[in-house]
Amino acid sequence: MFEINNGKTQITKGTKKGIGYRSIPHDQKYDIHEISITQDQAFYMTSDGILDQIGGPKRLGFGKKRLMNLLVEIQGKSMSDQMTTINQALLEYQGDESRRDDISVIGFKL
Repeated sequence: MFEINNGKTQITKGTKKGIGYRSIPHDQKYDIHEISITQDQAFYMTSDGILDQIGGPKRLGFGKKRLMNLLVEIQGKSMSDQMTTINQALLEYQGDESRRDDISVIGFKL
């Protein structure tokens, strides 16, 4: 999960375990993370598809650094406008490359 607050970014790493597959045990344990929340702080959860999407002149993945910089850049926009900006940035970066994986981004402010 990416946390954006006053132009600063922080990452809370999730448990690297699958969800939603039949082979996943029903009693599988996941880590619990407690975080401090401040006003106007934004949170984003993503699938790995956005980070791994190939593009750009060097055909590299979109990556965490590029995503974090984008999230800081759009922090003051409405969530609806942020969605549009993220989608446009990804499509521009992807160019003619094919989509490699599903891409999910969930963003919210408290």
